[in-house]
Amino acid sequence: VPLPEESTPVSLEPQPETAPEPAPQNRSEKKLVFQFPPVYRLLMYFFLIIFFFFCLLVATQALLAGLFFMVIAVFVGLIAIVFSPKVEITETAIRASSLLGSSESRWDDIQNMKSGWMNQTLELHKGSGEIVKISTQVSGYARILHILRKKRPDLFDTASEYNPGDPRTL
Repeated sequence: VPLPEESTPVSLEPQPETAPEPAPQNRSEKKLVFQFPPVYRLLMYFFLIIFFFFCLLVATQALLAGLFFMVIAVFVGLIAIVFSPKVEITETAIRASSLLGSSESRWDDIQNMKSGWMNQTLELHKGSGEIVKISTQVSGYARILHILRKKRPDLFDTASEYNPGDPRTL
């Protein structure tokens, strides 16, 4: 077996192992979160808990009166749920959630928008028929509208719908 004319020197010293390069990690998307002001939410939950214990105390003395106050506590709890919405905005999507559920839409999936019941929500209608309801009560609602206007200016284009001769558009 012929030997090669030039051979590379072999070192007997242990060679430092090169660590494999870590796979590039997907950096987490920057997320903006809008909610009802936390001080008001904490106060509301605190008073709800105090009221619930008051109902239990009354129920130990008089069951019927306690049940009446429990119904009021449930009603106040439902109001607390209404005031617990959260809106998360990323570069690719908008997500609205509350204690009862959540819905999300990519910016490109939004077909149109309209005002919800008594102007308390902004409804973003997706092509699939789903609706993302954004509460107008969250802190920073004006900023949400500003971001929406930047991401999807076509949703705000009402000039094409305006017809000066049509009395319905006045």
